[in-house]
Amino acid sequence: MKALFVLIFMALALAIPMPVLAQGSGAGVTPDSFLYGLDVALDEVRYLLTFDVRGKAKVGLEIAEERLAEVREMVLQNKLEASQRAEHEHGRALGRVRSSIDSLPGDETG
Repeated sequence: MKALFVLIFMALALAIPMPVLAQGSGAGVTPDSFLYGLDVALDEVRYLLTFDVRGKAKVGLEIAEERLAEVREMVLQNKLEASQRAEHEHGRALGRVRSSIDSLPGDETG
């Protein structure tokens, strides 16, 4: 059932064109857009569909980088409330990266 929901959600998301509101900044859909929630949800799906721990860390860093670009773009546009929303999402993404890195097998000696 959950897999069916994810497939339907992804199909709907691909059917909705997402304009790049901040071209060249790496921000993509910014928090001042009504599509921002969908953008965050799609990143969530992309993260959840990555099963390799190293892959999760990489995807998490990509998402965090996008969120940081969104923070910058909103600050440049003086949209501070929207920048705070992006900053919150950036913190969540970095938390996932830390979690992924912590779960990497490492050298236990030392």
